[in-house]
Amino acid sequence: MTETRRAFIVVWLILSVGAAAILSAFLVLPEETILGLSQRGRLPSHGDSPCPFCGMTRGFLAISNGDAGRAVSINRGAVPLFAGFVLNEVLAVLYLARRMRASRPFRLRTLGYDGRVHC
Repeated sequence: MTETRRAFIVVWLILSVGAAAILSAFLVLPEETILGLSQRGRLPSHGDSPCPFCGMTRGFLAISNGDAGRAVSINRGAVPLFAGFVLNEVLAVLYLARRMRASRPFRLRTLGYDGRVHC
């Protein structure tokens, strides 16, 4: 495995853990908490053009409540993006399971990291 591919896999798995945490938050946290947190990261409006992510949080909340129709009415990109995140998580779990089954657990040493700090 090339060094570039190893680095890509590490970054992908790290981002997948973050995405899993976000998806889990939509299933575990109360709706008011998520909406309150999303208001903190809100960007200012840019004139008349709508933001492609406007309503995405409410759309994800609708999906997590099992209401895909409402999610589409809020933001038509919510369902495909949510599905993409879920698919990514499934692929990450399958990749890690395959590595474990092959008796090659995913370790930093496998990536060429020897534990020493190089200056």
